[in-house]
Amino acid sequence: YDYYGYPSNYLELYKKRLTTLTKKDIKTAAKTFIDPSQFVIMVVGWDPAFDEPLSNFGKVLKMSLQD
Repeated sequence: YDYYGYPSNYLELYKKRLTTLTKKDIKTAAKTFIDPSQFVIMVVGWDPAFDEPLSNFGKVLKMSLQD
């Protein structure tokens, strides 16, 4: 930690700060830094075995082991 200039008790301070977070803090951070339109879902399996079309979740890019 010295290399990055962190105090010697950095881990203790970090843990203490984490325990003081509220649900509101987490929601605010999520709204600020997470963009659901940029999510990616990776699915591995056999299309006919799925209970609904993957296109229900958005754009589908199919790949196979032969590609």
